Formats: sequence, C-alpha cells, structure tokens
Amino acid sequence: MDNIIEIESNSQVEKIVETIKTELDEQMIIYKPRGRKFLDIGYIPRNSIHREKEISRISKQIIEFVIDKTSGSLMMCGNSGTGKTMSYKLAKIVADTYMSDLGHEDYIVIYVTAQGTEINSLMTEICRELNVDAPSRGISFKDYINIIKEKCRKTYIHICIDEFDKLFFSRSKEKVEDVIYYFTRTENLSMTIITNRMNIAKDIKDSRVFSSLNTLNTISFKDYSADQCFDILSQRTKLAFNDGFVPENVLHMLCNHIAIEGGDIRKGLSVLGLCAKHAEDAKISTITAEIMEYIIEKYDILRDGENLKEQAVSGKLILSAIYSLLMSNQNSALDSRDVFAKQDYYRSTMNLPSISRESHSVYLTKLTTSGIICATRNSKGGRDGTTMSITLRYPRNAVKYMLNEDPELHGIHIIIEDELRDLRKDRLAASSHIQKNL
Repeated sequence: MDNIIEIESNSQVEKIVETIKTELDEQMIIYKPRGRKFLDIGYIPRNSIHREKEISRISKQIIEFVIDKTSGSLMMCGNSGTGKTMSYKLAKIVADTYMSDLGHEDYIVIYVTAQGTEINSLMTEICRELNVDAPSRGISFKDYINIIKEKCRKTYIHICIDEFDKLFFSRSKEKVEDVIYYFTRTENLSMTIITNRMNIAKDIKDSRVFSSLNTLNTISFKDYSADQCFDILSQRTKLAFNDGFVPENVLHMLCNHIAIEGGDIRKGLSVLGLCAKHAEDAKISTITAEIMEYIIEKYDILRDGENLKEQAVSGKLILSAIYSLLMSNQNSALDSRDVFAKQDYYRSTMNLPSISRESHSVYLTKLTTSGIICATRNSKGGRDGTTMSITLRYPRNAVKYMLNEDPELHGIHIIIEDELRDLRKDRLAASSHIQKNL
C-alpha cells in the first residue's frame, strides 16, 4: 500500500515539476536570464541616472560627519518614488569606499525605516543594526538612548531613518522630538532624515529640538519628468526583458502617465511587472499600446483604490469632496476652503459631527504624507487663516473606485452622481441657450 502511495506521489511530483519547467521556459520569451530582479523596487542600480548631484551631496555630508566626528542632521525630502532611498543607499556605498581608501574604519553608518513602526520597535531595530542586544519590551526610551550613547563612546555612528514622517502618526509620537534631539546633540552621533514631507519642521513644537534640526541642510528631490522616467525605465527594461517586449512608443506612453501622476518611478516598475504577468498569461511576446493602457488603468484603480478604502472616514470624505470638485470644474488645483465646505456638507448627510479647520488640516497632512494629495500653502486667507492649494496625486478613477466599492460611502456616491448629473444638465442647457442666440 505504501509503495502504491509513493508511486502515485512521485507521479504527481513529476507532473508539477514538468508544469513548472514549461512555465519557466515560456517566461524566457519575455525575460532575460535573472531579469526579474531589475524590476524589483528594492534593486539599487550601481549606475544611477538623474540623481548624481543628490548622491554626491549626500556622500559628502556623510563623509564630513564621520571624519570631523560632528553631530547634526541631514534632511532628504521629496514625493514617493523620487529616488530618495536609492540615493541614500548609493551614497553610503560611495562614503564607505572613500573611507576605505583613507583607511578610516572607526565608524558605523546604518539605515532603518520607520514605516509602520512604533518608537520602541524602531529603537530596537537601531540597536540590532549596531550589533547591540536590546529587548523590544520592558525598557524605557531613555534606556535605549543610553545604550546608543554607550556605543557612541567607542565609535562614531550615523543613523539614517527612512519614512520618518510616519513616526508623527504613531502612538508614541510624543517621542519623535526626543529622537531628533538626542540623535543630533549626542557626541559622536549624527542622523539623516528621509521624508515625503517638505514642511516636516512645522510639526516640531519644542524650540530646542527645532534648533537641533538643521533645516538649511536639506536636499529636495523633485518629481521625475516624463523624459527622466523614460531614461530610467528604458535602462531597466533593457536589463530585464528581451528586445522588443516593450516597444519605445509604448514605454513613452507609460512614462508620460507616470510623470503626470507625480513621477513615482516605483509605479512604473510595478506596471512593467504586471505587463510581464499579462504576457505570460496571454502567451504573447510584445506589449502593445492598447495592452499598456489597460494595465495602467487596472493598476491605478485596483492598487490605489484599495489603498483609499483603508483611509479613515474623515480622510475618505475629504477625498470624496476633492473628487466632486475636480469633476465639477476645469481646475486641477483646489482651494482648501472649498474642500472643507464640501466635506462638511457630506458629513452632515451622514449625520456625522463637523470637524474643525485644524482637524481638517491634520487630515490634509496625513493624505499628503501618504502621497495621495499635495497640499501647498497659498496665502493668508483673512478670517479663514492660511489657505492651501490642493491637488490630487492619485488618479481620479481610484477615488471613483473607492466611492463605488466602499459600502460606508454608498450614500455619498449617490449624492455625487446626482451633483454631476445636474451639472451636466445645466451645462447642456446653457450650451443650447447660447446656440439659439447665435
């Protein structure tokens, strides 16, 4: 009996192996050998383009920190997918190479991320990177600081914290200022802050901490242009795919879309990965313009729309207001006062209490930090205070998907549909009236 089971099991294994072999052979029509890794978001190209100046400046700053053994900070700001993390990691390689040539070894440069992390978890990770044992629970923040200070007595340390702005929305956000204070004022210790927010300093309340954060020592990363996106993604496609898989005109189409939507190069890499998956399933060897258009729309709606559904209800109502206003007029930039008034109306239809303008500003900041919108301070708005110009960085169809798929917003979706229907009728009537008078 056991022999029969073993024979049947071996037969099944052989079938699975044969199936996998066939699928991998079919992938060779699309991918070059080991080509998949070049589409990985975490892949760091040694020959980076369009960020040479930033990498050089970061490298020089790290080297100066280490050689002079000075305290202080470097801040790197820019929207998602603009090359901040890649630039820092390449700069670290440059700095390490420079130090090695000098024979300088008495230093440690570490990189950690605060994405989805509470302060204690972050401090534990920092200690782990420093090869220092520290429990994740049961000790205070000050204990972590003392452990790091003890390490600093033996060697110089530079700490880079990526996604730093996420800490402001953690449950232990009151400790964020302490992190900045100690990491910039401890002997033999300096830090780099990587953030999506250009105005992170405004969240600093303590004047001592604000003075510790060298806002003048900031490197701003601009969004990639369509041409820059093409240069970067063309380099990756040549490494990843066989010739002709993504024709130049089709790649230009993708790059133009990415640039319009905020220049997030990671999105381009994800779309190219979906193109490969689609080609595997459809058993084709070339991506046409029609296929690219379909995949871009599918990516935008599913990925971004599902992400929007995870927002708090107040954030979703603000996005609903932005969508309604964008669909109602020709301007891509909205006045924050109009957004506030519209979301307040939607709250009333859901029998939710109104929120203050200060709370509204906090939600706008959260949406900006998440890369969903861009909120830029405009001018003094009289009684209403400082106004902001709001632009949507996510595709409108993603917000439409959220409205369609989120049961919590069913009533708001109906209201917006009615608003837009009435607007179309009014515009049609006005157009007919003009035509009659011509």
